[in-house]
Amino acid sequence: MATARVAQNGNGQQAPAQQERDQTLRRLLRPDEMVWLVEEAYDPVETTWRVDLVRQNRQGQWMRQRYVYDVPRQIVYFKGERPISDAERAKIRREARVFQRPA
Repeated sequence: MATARVAQNGNGQQAPAQQERDQTLRRLLRPDEMVWLVEEAYDPVETTWRVDLVRQNRQGQWMRQRYVYDVPRQIVYFKGERPISDAERAKIRREARVFQRPA
């Protein structure tokens, strides 16, 4: 499992639109759920962010979900999900960053 990393552009600076990306993603989340960001990558050619989050679905199963955030259009695309094992979830809880939501 890859843990979250800060993507950088070719100049070593933080890639654009991380804050806007996070705000848009947070609007998709239920306010009472726990969510971890397990991977993020910026594609400067496509000007998109690929983000993997781990969260529970409505049935209570833990899922790894992939989203792509289109920076110019400010749109999030859901790219799919897969269930994770208890061992994966334990590792994510230890190593991944909690995806903070605004209060």
